[in-house]
Amino acid sequence: MRFKCHVSTCNRLLPSLNLKKPNRSQYTQVSIGVKPSASHQDGRIVLMLCTTQNMNGTKYLLYRNVEQIFSKFLNEGKVTLRLSSPSEDISFSKADPNDLKLFVQLVRLAAEGKELPTKAMSTLAPATGKQIEKPVTSLHVDKPSQYPMAFPKSLKHLAITCCSLRRISAQVTALTHLACLNLSSNQISQVPEALGQLVNLDTCDLSDNKLTSFPPVFYTSQLRHTLASVNLKANTIQTLPSEIAQLVKLHTLNVSHNQLKRVPESVARMKTLRHLFLSDNMLDFLPGSLLTRTLETADFSNNSFLHGFKGGEATCFPVPSLAESAARVIVHSRVPYSELDLDVFSIRYISQGHVCLCGRPCFESSVSQIQKRRQPCTLSYSGEEFPYLVYFCSRRCLLRFHTVQP
Repeated sequence: MRFKCHVSTCNRLLPSLNLKKPNRSQYTQVSIGVKPSASHQDGRIVLMLCTTQNMNGTKYLLYRNVEQIFSKFLNEGKVTLRLSSPSEDISFSKADPNDLKLFVQLVRLAAEGKELPTKAMSTLAPATGKQIEKPVTSLHVDKPSQYPMAFPKSLKHLAITCCSLRRISAQVTALTHLACLNLSSNQISQVPEALGQLVNLDTCDLSDNKLTSFPPVFYTSQLRHTLASVNLKANTIQTLPSEIAQLVKLHTLNVSHNQLKRVPESVARMKTLRHLFLSDNMLDFLPGSLLTRTLETADFSNNSFLHGFKGGEATCFPVPSLAESAARVIVHSRVPYSELDLDVFSIRYISQGHVCLCGRPCFESSVSQIQKRRQPCTLSYSGEEFPYLVYFCSRRCLLRFHTVQP
């Protein structure tokens, strides 16, 4: 068996001799195999660790030489072996959990002198520089001349800025280990569906591009389960879809300096949203459902907000229909549903509902007003009141939240 991870060794006798040795981990090629000039039956199965400083490798006998295996954090890619001779603790970290589980199984078998599968044995040969070269996990390209012919498959952070890119290439969407993608300050007008292949992506920066709509791939692919931060600042986006609420892990959304005219009420259903930036758009008012949420950071400044008030005259609440009563229960109780449970029209009806200031859903049997209120927020860049289109589900809520119009 052979795999790569970070390894550090600690001699347990050094503290008794009043000596200290820096315990720094190194990127290491780990191998288990039969020691040269020895047969498998002789029990000479050894562990070999090869680093850039020692390509020939350090070998440790495993048979009756493993005192203890600390595997509490095995699923996190961490394991420690305590050896008898030499008196060292070998710590493995940043390893693939599947590789590490197999490694622990083989170490236990070798320590007990049991037979190991032939396929699990590796040739204990000195490593080459390429074999133990630390994988590239971060790359920043800010000039067209720096654009590579191919990207390392191990990339986790990729930034391609100021390169006049017009599209996202297949090379980028094939980097399945990417966690952070920065393509700001380019000429991108569309986001391909192939971006959904980046199942580990949690941060995406597409600011200062040519996007005219919110990328559908964000909520139609697996990205809706992974994206935590989206920056679409300085584009020409005119609307945000109600499906944006499907981004279940999103905590930061920046769509400032666009051409937004409306913000969907479904934004309030994003339970993880903490930072919302909507400045420098064309908003007349904000959805009243936002008032039911407390944000950590909010910026709604420099919009074409209405200066006067609209609505609020109607005080008659029609009796809710059977469809509305059922929809209120489904939304308020968070009853899960799909296309197998409800027809298309019912699903569309539920998605078009409103949220009262009391937090309950409402539909046709409601009264709306535009009121100036202050967003519940820890840090507000403007600190002023903004117009909100608020809905009331009942006369009680109307009287409770009604504000005197100037």
